[in-house]
Amino acid sequence: MRPRRWQRHSTTSEPSNSVVETSRGREKLERSIKVADRAGEASEAGRAYLNLTSVLIRRREWALHDRYNEAGMHYCRKHGLDAWLTYAQCGQAESQLAQGSWTAAADTATSILSKPVEGLAGSRYHVLLVLALVRARRGDPGYWPLLDEALELANVFGELQFLAPVAAARAEAAWLEGRPSAIAAETDSAFRSALERGEPSFIGELAVWRWRGGLLDAPPAVLRRYTDYKSPENGSRRSGSGASTAVPTRQRWRSRTPTTSRPCGERSRSCAPSMLSRRRRSSRGACASEECAAYPGAPVHGPAPTPPA
Repeated sequence: MRPRRWQRHSTTSEPSNSVVETSRGREKLERSIKVADRAGEASEAGRAYLNLTSVLIRRREWALHDRYNEAGMHYCRKHGLDAWLTYAQCGQAESQLAQGSWTAAADTATSILSKPVEGLAGSRYHVLLVLALVRARRGDPGYWPLLDEALELANVFGELQFLAPVAAARAEAAWLEGRPSAIAAETDSAFRSALERGEPSFIGELAVWRWRGGLLDAPPAVLRRYTDYKSPENGSRRSGSGASTAVPTRQRWRSRTPTTSRPCGERSRSCAPSMLSRRRRSSRGACASEECAAYPGAPVHGPAPTPPA
């Protein structure tokens, strides 16, 4: 018997949350894609791909994201789902940025921004952030107008899923300019909303920048079960199951210098360019990855410093 439309829509939309906890959600969503496709509901199948990849973006599971996103883009092209394809390409740009392919991320974002705005405000918001962060990290001009437009869109949407990322991006831009004192104003509202709603991924992302701005000395209490953080008071280590890469780990709380999302140079080393002094050349050698090529003075850093007291 052919599933009713509301049943197909529920199946392609519902598993997004369950993906966060187990792989069963992915399996269920894969089945829903097949059900929708057999029923001739290509739009519902495309929606299912987007639901899945959006969760994987939140979890920073880039390898899985790229696998499903590539399949989703192929499906959308095949069935003429141009709007869904644009959203999938936004995910591609976010993945490219997170994995250090800055030129590819900027190219993807620019191609999306060149499309008509009508009906694509959500996708425009995401690539505004991508392009702005590429420019800010490279020291190129023109990123604040992009961040300002993204903030305007986020305020129109009024949802934390839009307000938190733009707050984090604006905090990063201020930090790169050597203005950590501006981080409070950029993140106060979104951070408060994230705490009220108990959203660990947004709390963690904003907390890291607030910590770099001198506003926090330790992970917020709500994140303790996700972190492996050694308390300076009693020396005990707080850890828990269900750790997510989207919240601060002990490694992130150990250093105020952000590390890139992929190793570079020797396998045992991780690139952490000194953004504020990126124009000074270091005698310790430079990383060969694309992001560090943009910072000629970026050293290959050794062990991170001790946790903040």
